[in-house]
Amino acid sequence: MSHSADRRHVDQIIGDLESLMQEWGTRDSGSAPHLEDVREKLRSLRGWTEAVDQRDRQARSIIETTLDAFIAIDRKGRIVSWNPQAERIFGWRCEQAVGHYLIDLIIPESHRDAHAKGVLRCLAKGEGGIENDRIEVIGCRKDGSEFPVELTIYQPAYYRSEHAEDANGDDDIALHAFARDITDRKRNDELLRESESLYHSLIDHLPIYVLRKDLDGRFLYVNQAFSELLEVPIHQILGKTDHDFFPKELADKYRADDRHVVELGDVLECIEENRTGDDVYYFEVRKVPIFGAAGEIVATQAIFWDVSA
Repeated sequence: MSHSADRRHVDQIIGDLESLMQEWGTRDSGSAPHLEDVREKLRSLRGWTEAVDQRDRQARSIIETTLDAFIAIDRKGRIVSWNPQAERIFGWRCEQAVGHYLIDLIIPESHRDAHAKGVLRCLAKGEGGIENDRIEVIGCRKDGSEFPVELTIYQPAYYRSEHAEDANGDDDIALHAFARDITDRKRNDELLRESESLYHSLIDHLPIYVLRKDLDGRFLYVNQAFSELLEVPIHQILGKTDHDFFPKELADKYRADDRHVVELGDVLECIEENRTGDDVYYFEVRKVPIFGAAGEIVATQAIFWDVSA
């Protein structure tokens, strides 16, 4: 039974009882005090139902205006609620969607079997790996085009599958689903990966040394040239510090320079002299702070190159 049908049923019961109270009051004036007590309880009941209606209207207003598609399905997997954002995302109007099986309407045919089994597990047991969890699936619009969807499915607290056969009708809401079109997010992620790949490709082929460290001095990134300078593979450098590769005096200096950059929040430029046996090398060094999204310093980055010639 739907919420609106439940509400009409309760209103009818209250109305019938109020009519009976009025009829009994005209027949037996001696029972007036008792009837007044019953009337007060009925007024309280009607006030409670009105409060429930108010909360229901508020919830529906949120659902109607949310940026996510909201879909409710019954225990057979059929759609019973479909908000305006679901119409915009999937292309089906509410009256076209309601009554259809969710899986058939929004999941491409090639993906339906796997998702149908997952939804059935939720309906049968209230579990199955996707309930109350965000997952990414391939969705399907009315025109047949496919796109990435972030989907969250959960079971309302009032639904108890073990009593569904006795307590609920087929059209009772058994699962709620929130869906979001993540096409733009996926596209931006891909553009970011391409940009990072281009950046690393460029940096790895320049005749300079590039490295990045966290605030504790651990290497977060080094380019190929720096790896070759140390004669250590990149994966064996990341997570370690200067003290793992340089003499203590030199490593202490590098660490002090990093702290200086963090404390000042500014660029440090200098010429460093490094000695290896009888050989002397000069490097021009530029160290800069790296800022996080909130404006705080989260790392340091150094670029240096050989200026010995």
